[in-house]
Amino acid sequence: MRWLSHPENREAAVKPAQSVVSARLAAGAQIIGPAGSVLRHQGEFGSGEERQLVLRPGPVPAPRPLRVVRDES
Repeated sequence: MRWLSHPENREAAVKPAQSVVSARLAAGAQIIGPAGSVLRHQGEFGSGEERQLVLRPGPVPAPRPLRVVRDES
């Protein structure tokens, strides 16, 4: 499962990863990036950095880990 996130720094990406893995909702997590990006969002053009949080499957279906991650951010 891949969850795309746009945290400002590595520490902001680590917190939800630790929450999901420590709750045993995923077997592991990888934080990939930062990667440069150029985008158009809500009519605005911009550029910046983003990270990907990749969760390795755990013992429960995907929707629960995503809710936990959203609650942490």
